[in-house]
Amino acid sequence: MKLRKKTLFIIGAALCGLNVILYTTTRVSLLRDFQQLEYKYVKREVDRALEGLERTLSELNAAARDYAEQEGIYSYLQTAGAERLGDRQVKDNFDSLRLNLLLVLDRQGSVVYRQGYDFDRGREVAIPSSLLSHLKPDSPLLVYTNPNASMTGIVNLPDRLLMLSARPILNRRRSGTGQDKILGTVVVGRYLNEAEIANLGERTKLSLDIRKIDDWNLPDDFQTAGSTLLAHLPTADFPSDSGSTQENTPADMTFPPEVRGENLYCSSMHACIAIGYPSMMRGKRGETVPLWGNGGISPPPTGSREGGSAQAEYISGYALLRDIYNHPAMLLRVDFPRDIYLQGQVSIHYFTLLLLGVGLAFGCITFVVVERVVLSRLAHLNRSVHQVGASGDPSMRVSVKGRDELWGLADTINAMLAALERSHRERTTSEERYRLMAENSTDLIARQTTEGIFLYASPAAHTLLGYQPEELVGRSIYEFVHPQDLDGIHQSYATVLDGLVTATIGYRIRHKQGNYVWFETTSRAVRNPLTRRVRELVAVSRDITERKRVEEDL
Repeated sequence: MKLRKKTLFIIGAALCGLNVILYTTTRVSLLRDFQQLEYKYVKREVDRALEGLERTLSELNAAARDYAEQEGIYSYLQTAGAERLGDRQVKDNFDSLRLNLLLVLDRQGSVVYRQGYDFDRGREVAIPSSLLSHLKPDSPLLVYTNPNASMTGIVNLPDRLLMLSARPILNRRRSGTGQDKILGTVVVGRYLNEAEIANLGERTKLSLDIRKIDDWNLPDDFQTAGSTLLAHLPTADFPSDSGSTQENTPADMTFPPEVRGENLYCSSMHACIAIGYPSMMRGKRGETVPLWGNGGISPPPTGSREGGSAQAEYISGYALLRDIYNHPAMLLRVDFPRDIYLQGQVSIHYFTLLLLGVGLAFGCITFVVVERVVLSRLAHLNRSVHQVGASGDPSMRVSVKGRDELWGLADTINAMLAALERSHRERTTSEERYRLMAENSTDLIARQTTEGIFLYASPAAHTLLGYQPEELVGRSIYEFVHPQDLDGIHQSYATVLDGLVTATIGYRIRHKQGNYVWFETTSRAVRNPLTRRVRELVAVSRDITERKRVEEDL
C-alpha cells in the first residue's frame, strides 16, 4: 500500500473512531439528560393533574359545607319532616355544583333524605344501593370526634368511581365543641365518569384517563403500571383525629418531602420510570392521608399500550390513588407527546451531521497539509532517486526544499551518492590501470573460478596460445592441459584453495595449432573479506618452452 493511501486510511480511521466515540458519549449523556428532563416534565404535569383532581374534591367539600350550613337542612333534621326540606331548594344547586347525589343522615347514621341527579341529562336518577354499604355507623364518613372535621375522597363502587365529601350538620343553638353539637351528616358526590374525566382534562389542559384498579377490562399499560405501583405501595393506617379547629382547605394538603416524587410510573415504548406521590385524599381536620405510596425506581414494562414502533411518540405518567379506606382505588394516566426527547434526538442528529461535516473538513485539511508538507516532497525525492538509479550515474544529486527531516534524508542520500561516486571513480581508475598493465603485459593474466573456468583472459592469450581472449572465457583450463599434467594442476588448485597465498606450477598446454607449449603459472586465491570464502582465482602464466628446451639440451 502506498504511503498516500496509508495516510488517507489512518486519517479516515482516526476521524471515524473519534466520531464514533463522540457520538456514543454525546448520545448517551444528552439522551439521558433529555430523558431526565422529560421525566421531570411528566412528574410536574401529573402533579398538575392531581392538583386539578384535588380542586374538584375541594369543590365538593365546599358544596358539602354549604349544604350543611343551609337553614333548610338544619330545620329538616330538627322537625324530621320531609316536606319541610324543599326539593327545589336542593335541586337548584345540582346543575351549578355538578352534583350527582345528596344524602342527609341523622345522628344515628340513618338516611333521612336522598336524591340522585344526572346533571348531564338534567333528570333525577336513583342512588346506587352499593353506596349505602359505605354509610354504616362505623364508616369514616360518619365518625367525627371533631364537629368541624370533614371527609373528602374517593369511593370505589362496583360499577363506577365516586368522589364525595361528608361534613357534620351542627346544632347552632347549642354551645360547645363536642359531639353533642352534631345533628347528622350531609354527603355530596360526583361520579368520576368519562364526562367528568373529560371536564377535568379540559380544565387542566391535559390528556387524562382514569380507570378503576379492579376493572376486569383494565388495559395492559394500566395493569403494568398498577402492578409496579402496588409493589411499592406501603401499608398505611387511617389517620387519627388531630383535634384542629381550622377548616380543611386545599392549602392544607401539603406534600410530605419524603413521599413526593418517588413513585410516579411513566412508561413509553422507549422509557419508563416510577416515582411516588402523596395523597390528595382528605382525612380528619387538617390532615393528609397518603393515597399512594412511595418507593424506588421500578423496572420498565415489556411493551406498551401503543405497541408498535420501537420509538414511541408519547409518554404516559401514572398515579395510583387510594379510597377513603386507604385501599388502592384507581389509576390516573396522563399522556404527553415526547417533544423533549424527540427534540433531543433531532439535536443529536444535527450534532452528528455537524460532527461528520467538521470531521470531514478537518480530515481534508489535514490530508492537504500532509500532502504538501510531506507526501509531495517525499514523492519528488522518490522520483529523483529513481532517476539516479535508472541513469547509473552516481554524480547526480537529489534536491528537497526545506530544512526538515526530508531535507536531511536528501542530504544523506547525496552524501551516499558522493561516496559512491568517489568509489566508482577510484575503481574505474584502478580497473583502467590494471587493464593497461594486463593488456600490455607479455604474460597471460587470467581470472578463473574455483573449478578452473576462465572468467577473463588478457590479450597475451593470442600471442602465447593463438586464442582470442573471448575464445577462452567460459571454457575450462582442463580442456587445454596435457593429460599427464592434470594431476599437477589439480594439486596446485587444491593448494591455493586450502589457504596458501600462491602456488607455482609448470605444465604443458595445447596451442590453438594443436602443439603443446610449456607454461609456468603462478596462482593465488581472491577471498571474500567477511566470510573468507574463495570467490575466484587469479593466474599469471608465461611461456617457458624455450627454457625447457635448453634444460633438456644440457
